Parts: sequence; structure tokens; C-alpha cells
Amino acid sequence: MNPRKKILVCRSDKMGDLLLSLPAVVFLRKNLPEADIALLSQSSLNPLISSLLEEYKVRSVSFDEHWWLENWDVFLSLYSDWPIALRAFLQGIPVRVGQFSKLWSFVFFNRGLRQKRSAADRSEGVYSLELAQKVCQELGNQKTLNPLPILFPENKTASEEAKRFLRQLGVDEETAFLVVHPGMAGSALNISAQDYSEVIRKLSKKIMVLVSEGPLPNDKMIVEAIEKEVPELRKVKGLSLMVLQEVFRRSRGVIAPSTGPLHLAHLVGVPTIGIYSPVRSHHPRRWAPQGGLVEPRIIFPEVACPAKNQCLGSSCPLFDCMKKVDWAGLILEAVDGLKVNV
Repeated sequence: MNPRKKILVCRSDKMGDLLLSLPAVVFLRKNLPEADIALLSQSSLNPLISSLLEEYKVRSVSFDEHWWLENWDVFLSLYSDWPIALRAFLQGIPVRVGQFSKLWSFVFFNRGLRQKRSAADRSEGVYSLELAQKVCQELGNQKTLNPLPILFPENKTASEEAKRFLRQLGVDEETAFLVVHPGMAGSALNISAQDYSEVIRKLSKKIMVLVSEGPLPNDKMIVEAIEKEVPELRKVKGLSLMVLQEVFRRSRGVIAPSTGPLHLAHLVGVPTIGIYSPVRSHHPRRWAPQGGLVEPRIIFPEVACPAKNQCLGSSCPLFDCMKKVDWAGLILEAVDGLKVNV
């Protein structure tokens, strides 16, 4: 292949989705070492992934930049909305690779794969890797290297800020602690504040527990509800994602539902315990953390859920399966497997 092929990889959605796709970006770099590769993503997420991209010599591009003015050879849509794909089409990028699913995708992409991601039959990360492999094949690289685990490099400035913040909570560098991040955007089912409170109370008898509060209204609401039952909470809040990453790195593990911070913890190399729903569109088969060094532990109601996109509520014979699980017992059992007793 031409060693200066310019490849624009697009992942336009949220933090967790982007993090699940990073192994595919690294896969491209490993297999196309001479290419000029750039990742197009939300500008708010660029600082978080900048160190990893620098390590693999991948440029970061955001949607508020005039990315379409560059002469790209390949546009790879790991996920893009139709206006982005339309612009790539109108720009005349020669090779446009994406998921063939919606009607517009058959027009705007000229290479791709039929992927029915709603079937949730494999990981979102695997779907992205399949498309990245398609790019390699289109550029003449038929013997692709297998993907390798990735690890977010330590950000020295953020690391020092994380240490200062933890000292304010009474956590020094010798203190063992777990982080519970109970909040999420609401795209999947979560367990109740009462369940999280029970988990935190029981874990606190074994090890120090910090509770991470995100900026979204749902995050704040669930932490406020937990605090009513566990008033002595040590809260991690108001930090940038880069500093939160370094707090996670110093922990013995992170417990969270299907949300971006769970994937972030996975990629900084700490043990993770994920709380998931059995609904097909929420299922850990598709959305569990992937691509890091430590295998995640996943807990969810192991029932034959009939729902495809959303919980069927009281019309389901298995309802409410999320409330029939001994979450505290299962999470404590998983934590025991992490050997974090102090």
C-alpha cells in the first residue's frame, strides 16, 4: 500500500462506545504502521484519549474542526450519524467503510459489512474490529495481526491532582480502596439506590469505599439517595475525566453499571465489576468492557429475557428480575475474588 494513506476513523457517540472502539484504532496502527491515522470524536473526550493516541501516533480530530478539508483516502465509520457519513460521501473519499444497516448506509458507504448490532450477538468492540480489518483488507493487508490488550498511559499532571484530591479524603498512597460509580445516563437498567447502599455498607466492613458521582442529573440523584442511607460517604466528584482515570488507577477495583467510567477503569488496568441488565440491547454480551489487561467480572440476572430494546415491565413473566438478585452478595463474592481484603 501507499505508505502515506490517510485514514479518518469516526466514532461520534458517547464515552463508553468510544472506549470500546479504541482497540480497533490501535489494531489499525499495528497493521498499517506507515499510514496517517486520525480519530474523529467528540471534542469533550479528546483530552481523555490523547495520551493513548499519542502513544500510537494517531491524530485526534473533533467535530468542530474542518476535518472535511483534508484529503482523506479512507473514511472508517465505527459509528457515525448520517450527516457525517454524507459529508464523507460528498467529499468523495475514495474508500468509505461502515456498517451496512440503515438505508442511507448503502449509499454513503462503498465498502462495509452487514452487521446487525441490535442482535447483540458479540461485543461492540468486536464489531469495530471487524470493520477495521475490512479497511486493512481493502488496503492490501490480508494477513492482519491479532489485536493486543491496551492500557491507558498514566497522565503525570492528572496523577498529581488525583493524589492531592485523595489526600483531602484521607486516602494516602498506602490506603487500599474500592470505587463504586453508581450513576449512569439511563440508557440501560440499573440497580436501585437501596441496593447500592447495601453494597457500600457491606464493602465498607472490608475496605475503604469511595463513591464516584458523575455530572449528569441521574448520577447526582442516585448518589443523593445513597447518601441518605449511608451519610458518611466519601465522594469523588467534580474531577475531570483524566483525573478520575488516575483515581481509578490507584484503586483496588471499580464497581459500576453499564457506563463510560466502567470502561475507563477497565482500560487503566484495574479490576472491574460490571452490573448489567439482561435486556438484549443492554446485554453484557455486547456492552461489557473489552480490550484491557484485566478480565472484567460481570453480574446480571441470568434469565431468558424476552425484551429486545426496553424492559417489558409488569407484562413480563420474569419482572422485576433486577430486584430478585442478591446484588450485595454477588458483588462481595466477586470482590473476594479480587483479594482486596485489608
